[in-house]
Amino acid sequence: MNYSDYIKLGFKRHDTDDAVEFNQTGYGGFYLSFDLNSKASIQVCYGELNKPKLYVKKRKEDSCYITQLTDEQLINLTKI
Repeated sequence: MNYSDYIKLGFKRHDTDDAVEFNQTGYGGFYLSFDLNSKASIQVCYGELNKPKLYVKKRKEDSCYITQLTDEQLINLTKI
């Protein structure tokens, strides 16, 4: 999928202020996110638009389960 496909599905853009990336490329970067609920979201970063990932917050922890999604899975999840 490309950038405009994600935007059409309702993903929101978040610009990052990554100093390391900026020093290497002159660009600070971004990621796109789609919240499924308060504990789960789909995110994809600018350098890996072909690798969307599902993030699900673990109970009583400050970490997430992370699973890579296919385009079909991503589209189906955004239509729930």
